[in-house]
Amino acid sequence: MHLKNLEIRNFRAITELTIDLTNGANLLVGPNAAGKTTVLEAIRLAKGVLVPRTQNEARQVLANLGVMSPNLPQQINYGAIASDKDKPITVFCTFELSTE
Repeated sequence: MHLKNLEIRNFRAITELTIDLTNGANLLVGPNAAGKTTVLEAIRLAKGVLVPRTQNEARQVLANLGVMSPNLPQQINYGAIASDKDKPITVFCTFELSTE
């Protein structure tokens, strides 16, 4: 299984981004502060919250992104990851299964 397509909207400094990925290695290349790490954080957010592999993975991801404090998990800071607080964050991933 591999990530085939990624769409990100309103996540940190990314207003809107669509990436089509190919089989094999895909490189994210750009100058400092171009959003390379932000793309990886968006993937981590979607994976950690929707399909956590450990009991506390979702909480750890949200704490690492600055959305919630480990000491006060009931307080959510949506503005820590949203470009525009009035719009939803969208991270849409398309995966492709293969027999290989």
